[in-house]
Amino acid sequence: MAVLSGCFMQAVLLVVVLGSSSVLADLMFSLGSCASNNNNQEALTFTNSRVTPYPLVLPGDITVTSSLQVFRNVTGSLTLDVIIERDFGLFKVPVPCIHGIGSCQYRNVCGILRNAYGNNTGCPSALARHGVPCTCPFLPGTYTMTEETFSVPQLDTVWAWLAQGDYTATARLINANSGEEIACQRLDLTIQAPCTSFLCRIFG
Repeated sequence: MAVLSGCFMQAVLLVVVLGSSSVLADLMFSLGSCASNNNNQEALTFTNSRVTPYPLVLPGDITVTSSLQVFRNVTGSLTLDVIIERDFGLFKVPVPCIHGIGSCQYRNVCGILRNAYGNNTGCPSALARHGVPCTCPFLPGTYTMTEETFSVPQLDTVWAWLAQGDYTATARLINANSGEEIACQRLDLTIQAPCTSFLCRIFG
Protein backbone atom coordinates (compact mmCIF):
# COMPACT_ATOMS: atom_id res chain seq x y z
CA MET A 1 0.00 0.00 0.00
CA ALA A 2 2.54 2.71 0.25
CA VAL A 3 2.51 4.95 3.24
CA LEU A 4 0.17 2.28 4.12
CA SER A 5 2.99 0.55 2.50
CA GLY A 6 5.19 3.50 2.00
CA CYS A 7 4.85 5.89 4.90
CA PHE A 8 2.82 3.55 7.06
CA MET A 9 4.57 0.46 5.76
CA GLN A 10 7.75 2.49 6.04
CA ALA A 11 6.89 2.90 9.66
CA VAL A 12 5.65 -0.58 10.03
CA LEU A 13 8.51 -1.92 7.94
CA LEU A 14 10.92 0.73 9.14
CA VAL A 15 11.41 -1.21 12.22
CA VAL A 16 10.84 -4.28 10.08
CA VAL A 17 13.22 -2.94 7.62
CA LEU A 18 15.04 -1.31 10.02
CA GLY A 19 18.78 -4.92 25.22
CA SER A 20 16.45 -5.84 27.29
CA SER A 21 14.94 -8.75 25.44
CA SER A 22 13.63 -11.85 27.09
CA VAL A 23 12.46 -15.20 25.75
CA LEU A 24 8.91 -13.91 26.13
CA ALA A 25 9.65 -10.68 24.31
CA ASP A 26 11.11 -12.62 21.37
CA LEU A 27 7.69 -14.21 20.83
CA MET A 28 5.72 -10.97 20.93
CA PHE A 29 5.44 -9.96 17.27
CA SER A 30 2.09 -8.30 16.66
CA LEU A 31 0.55 -5.86 14.21
CA GLY A 32 -3.01 -4.65 14.67
CA SER A 33 -5.44 -1.89 15.52
CA CYS A 34 -4.87 0.62 18.31
CA ALA A 35 -7.83 2.80 17.31
CA SER A 36 -9.38 4.94 20.01
CA ASN A 37 -12.73 5.10 18.21
CA ASN A 38 -15.24 2.33 17.52
CA ASN A 39 -13.57 -0.33 15.36
CA ASN A 40 -16.50 -0.21 12.92
CA GLN A 41 -15.55 3.38 12.08
CA GLU A 42 -11.95 2.60 11.21
CA ALA A 43 -10.98 3.27 7.62
CA LEU A 44 -8.43 0.45 7.48
CA THR A 45 -6.56 -2.16 9.49
CA PHE A 46 -3.86 -4.80 8.97
CA THR A 47 -4.64 -8.46 9.67
CA ASN A 48 -2.91 -11.86 9.46
CA SER A 49 0.55 -10.30 9.55
CA ARG A 50 3.72 -12.30 10.03
CA VAL A 51 7.43 -11.96 9.36
CA THR A 52 10.17 -14.55 9.10
CA PRO A 53 12.71 -15.12 10.45
CA TYR A 54 11.62 -13.98 13.87
CA PRO A 55 13.11 -12.37 15.87
CA LEU A 56 14.36 -10.26 12.96
CA VAL A 57 18.08 -10.29 12.25
CA LEU A 58 19.56 -7.17 10.63
CA PRO A 59 21.13 -6.97 8.16
CA GLY A 60 19.41 -9.81 6.33
CA ASP A 61 16.39 -10.95 4.35
CA ILE A 62 12.90 -10.55 5.82
CA THR A 63 9.83 -12.29 4.40
CA VAL A 64 6.54 -10.47 5.02
CA THR A 65 2.92 -11.60 4.71
CA SER A 66 0.07 -9.22 5.57
CA SER A 67 -3.49 -8.29 4.59
CA LEU A 68 -4.82 -4.76 4.57
CA GLN A 69 -8.56 -4.31 4.93
CA VAL A 70 -9.93 -0.96 3.71
CA PHE A 71 -13.47 -0.29 4.92
CA ARG A 72 -14.12 3.08 3.28
CA ASN A 73 -12.45 5.38 0.78
CA VAL A 74 -9.11 6.66 2.05
CA THR A 75 -8.27 9.94 0.33
CA GLY A 76 -8.21 13.70 0.84
CA SER A 77 -6.07 15.71 3.23
CA LEU A 78 -4.38 13.09 5.42
CA THR A 79 -1.59 13.24 8.00
CA LEU A 80 0.35 10.23 9.27
CA ASP A 81 1.82 10.47 12.80
CA VAL A 82 4.45 7.81 13.53
CA ILE A 83 5.95 7.13 16.96
CA ILE A 84 8.68 4.49 17.31
CA GLU A 85 10.04 3.56 20.74
CA ARG A 86 12.75 1.20 21.91
CA ASP A 87 11.78 -0.71 25.05
CA PHE A 88 14.50 -1.01 27.70
CA GLY A 89 12.22 -2.74 30.21
CA LEU A 90 11.75 -0.07 32.87
CA PHE A 91 11.57 2.75 30.34
CA LYS A 92 11.13 3.45 26.63
CA VAL A 93 13.24 5.73 24.43
CA PRO A 94 11.63 7.42 21.40
CA VAL A 95 13.47 7.00 18.11
CA PRO A 96 14.04 10.56 16.80
CA CYS A 97 12.96 11.74 13.37
CA ILE A 98 16.09 11.98 11.22
CA HIS A 99 15.87 12.71 7.49
CA GLY A 100 12.23 11.63 7.41
CA ILE A 101 12.76 8.30 9.18
CA GLY A 102 11.84 7.55 12.80
CA SER A 103 9.16 9.21 14.96
CA CYS A 104 7.99 11.59 12.25
CA GLN A 105 4.86 13.35 11.07
CA TYR A 106 4.03 12.99 7.37
CA ARG A 107 1.66 15.67 6.11
CA ASN A 108 -0.25 15.44 2.83
CA VAL A 109 0.06 11.65 2.61
CA CYS A 110 -1.78 11.47 -0.71
CA GLY A 111 0.58 14.08 -2.19
CA ILE A 112 3.63 12.16 -0.97
CA LEU A 113 2.31 9.00 -2.63
CA ARG A 114 1.39 10.83 -5.83
CA ASN A 115 4.87 12.33 -6.10
CA ALA A 116 6.54 9.00 -5.39
CA TYR A 117 4.38 6.63 -7.44
CA GLY A 118 2.12 8.72 -9.68
CA ASN A 119 2.48 9.48 -13.39
CA ASN A 120 4.57 6.78 -15.07
CA THR A 121 6.50 5.62 -12.00
CA GLY A 122 4.05 2.92 -10.93
CA CYS A 123 3.79 0.97 -7.70
CA PRO A 124 6.77 -0.93 -6.26
CA SER A 125 6.90 -4.45 -7.68
CA ALA A 126 6.26 -6.05 -4.27
CA LEU A 127 2.86 -4.30 -4.23
CA ALA A 128 2.05 -4.49 -7.93
CA ARG A 129 2.46 -8.26 -7.99
CA HIS A 130 -0.39 -8.57 -5.50
CA GLY A 131 -2.65 -5.86 -6.90
CA VAL A 132 -2.06 -3.56 -3.92
CA PRO A 133 -2.66 0.13 -4.78
CA CYS A 134 -0.09 2.74 -3.81
CA THR A 135 -1.78 6.08 -4.52
CA CYS A 136 -4.99 7.70 -3.27
CA PRO A 137 -7.82 6.96 -3.28
CA PHE A 138 -7.57 3.58 -1.53
CA LEU A 139 -10.88 1.92 -2.27
CA PRO A 140 -12.74 -0.51 0.03
CA GLY A 141 -11.48 -4.07 -0.26
CA THR A 142 -8.92 -6.55 1.08
CA TYR A 143 -5.37 -6.35 -0.25
CA THR A 144 -2.99 -9.18 0.58
CA MET A 145 0.78 -9.32 0.18
CA THR A 146 2.01 -12.91 0.48
CA GLU A 147 5.57 -13.93 1.31
CA GLU A 148 7.39 -10.97 -0.18
CA THR A 149 11.09 -10.90 0.70
CA PHE A 150 12.92 -7.66 1.44
CA SER A 151 16.70 -7.38 1.78
CA VAL A 152 17.68 -5.06 4.61
CA PRO A 153 21.24 -3.69 4.31
CA GLN A 154 23.63 -2.80 7.10
CA LEU A 155 22.25 0.24 8.93
CA ASP A 156 24.49 3.27 8.55
CA THR A 157 26.18 4.80 11.56
CA VAL A 158 23.39 7.11 12.70
CA TRP A 159 20.95 4.17 12.88
CA ALA A 160 23.37 1.46 14.08
CA TRP A 161 21.98 1.54 17.65
CA LEU A 162 18.61 0.34 16.25
CA ALA A 163 20.04 -2.96 15.00
CA GLN A 164 18.80 -4.87 18.04
CA GLY A 165 16.21 -4.55 20.80
CA ASP A 166 12.46 -4.57 21.44
CA TYR A 167 10.39 -1.95 19.60
CA THR A 168 6.90 -0.52 19.46
CA ALA A 169 5.78 1.52 16.45
CA THR A 170 2.43 3.33 16.42
CA ALA A 171 1.06 4.93 13.24
CA ARG A 172 -2.04 7.15 13.35
CA LEU A 173 -3.75 8.26 10.14
CA ILE A 174 -5.62 11.53 10.67
CA ASN A 175 -8.06 13.57 8.58
CA ALA A 176 -6.18 16.87 8.59
CA ASN A 177 -9.35 18.91 8.02
CA SER A 178 -11.46 17.48 10.85
CA GLY A 179 -8.75 16.13 13.15
CA GLU A 180 -10.51 12.73 13.11
CA GLU A 181 -8.31 9.69 13.64
CA ILE A 182 -9.39 7.35 10.85
CA ALA A 183 -6.94 4.54 11.58
CA CYS A 184 -4.32 3.52 14.13
CA GLN A 185 -1.97 0.55 13.86
CA ARG A 186 0.57 -0.70 16.41
CA LEU A 187 3.57 -2.91 15.70
CA ASP A 188 5.52 -4.74 18.42
CA LEU A 189 8.65 -6.66 17.48
CA THR A 190 12.14 -7.74 18.45
CA ILE A 191 15.33 -7.26 16.40
CA GLN A 192 18.50 -9.27 16.99
CA ALA A 193 22.03 -8.55 15.88
CA PRO A 194 23.56 -11.31 13.74
CA CYS A 195 25.60 -13.89 15.60
CA THR A 196 29.29 -13.55 14.68
CA SER A 197 31.12 -15.80 17.17
CA PHE A 198 32.78 -19.07 16.16
CA LEU A 199 29.99 -20.94 18.01
CA CYS A 200 27.52 -19.68 15.38
CA ARG A 201 29.48 -21.46 12.69
CA ILE A 202 29.31 -24.67 14.72
CA PHE A 203 25.72 -24.58 15.99
CA GLY A 204 24.14 -22.23 13.43
